[in-house]
Amino acid sequence: RRQMSSYAHLLSVESQLSEYYESEKEQIEKKKKMNLSKQAVSPDIFKRSLHTLGKTANGTLAYLKSDLAGQDMISIVGIEKFKHLQDINLQNNNLLTLKPLGALKHLAILDVSHNQLKRLFDFVPPANLK
Repeated sequence: RRQMSSYAHLLSVESQLSEYYESEKEQIEKKKKMNLSKQAVSPDIFKRSLHTLGKTANGTLAYLKSDLAGQDMISIVGIEKFKHLQDINLQNNNLLTLKPLGALKHLAILDVSHNQLKRLFDFVPPANLK
């Protein structure tokens, strides 16, 4: 009977350790993703997504739309360099933050559905954003 009690105790401790290990593993993965979400993305990825050439307010030509749907992206750092973008599709990625979009003052249309966002507006959205 005492052996059964010790065995049950060992099983309980093993279960607790397993839960603790899984919890720690999840926390490490979250930290890794947060660090990755701050890293700049290759400009080539953004350049390949650009389409719909149009005139800017000062009359120069620039790409106005970007389609980055389903790219398994964690970060969009670097997108702020494409300051004339008005329409961005970022659906079906793994984004944790949208902060780089705060620099895009002409952004009017944004699709960020199906991402890992905790807060939708962790940036100051431009007045035109739908």
